[in-house]
Amino acid sequence: MDKLALPNRAIRQEEKEITPKSLKFLLADFAIIVILSSAIASITDFTFARFQFSENSIDLVNTLISTLIFALLSYGMTWGLVDAAKNRAPYQALSVFRPFKKNFWHNAWTSLLSQIVNIIVIWLMSLLTAFALLVFASLVFGSDDAWLIVVLVGGGLLIGLIAYWVNISLAMTPILLKEEPEMGAFQVIKTSWGLMRGNRWRYFCLMLSYKWIAYLLIFISLVVSFGVIVSVDTSYGSGLNFLGVVLFFAVSLFIVFVSVYYGLRSKVAAAVFYQARLEQERGIIEGQFN
Repeated sequence: MDKLALPNRAIRQEEKEITPKSLKFLLADFAIIVILSSAIASITDFTFARFQFSENSIDLVNTLISTLIFALLSYGMTWGLVDAAKNRAPYQALSVFRPFKKNFWHNAWTSLLSQIVNIIVIWLMSLLTAFALLVFASLVFGSDDAWLIVVLVGGGLLIGLIAYWVNISLAMTPILLKEEPEMGAFQVIKTSWGLMRGNRWRYFCLMLSYKWIAYLLIFISLVVSFGVIVSVDTSYGSGLNFLGVVLFFAVSLFIVFVSVYYGLRSKVAAAVFYQARLEQERGIIEGQFN
């Protein structure tokens, strides 16, 4: 499993060519994902509540079904984006439903299995991390308060990094389900892990190149809105609370727009990355037999 030869700069350039002609279709499919996921969660919650299941059982089943539906819809968007990257064509609307139309049970089982692997790996690595931090803190600091702070802060950061690392390792799962439908679920997960080996940092930097702009814009908007509210309240008293409410909703809408826009752009870039990585691997494998 080699590193991806295509540089991130070229991936971002391809993304800039695909996104403008695909954005309206992506927004429509994104809206479908949000609406359907919310509706199914509400329907599941209402249905199981009528049968008087326990609250914990309802939450568990609701989470399982909602996560599975959301994952399959997201897989469909990735399939459409991979086709757009492969054919240099606009994204096809309603691609989100493709995993439900083709090999549904295989797609659902693989998605569920990848989530289970994700949870198990994160849980085991988090347990080892927490134990290592406890030993380190008790040896270095000695006092209860000091090691507790180290474990809480350091453990939280490390668990977040571990979770993201595992998610990156499984990132190729959707495209493998599309391009290699004959692969078993375990083989898909194993292959995804192998394809991302040596490419995790590249992928992380690629995603960060989109998300840091969103984070920066969100931070600036929050600082500016807070400054405006404080200055108005200081100058005119509490008589302009309405302005603060309007500003709050305006900033909230702006944050949602920025998050969705750069989130979709990062998904386009990710699809270009997946397609390039799979094509490179296929070329390497074919070259070994020629």
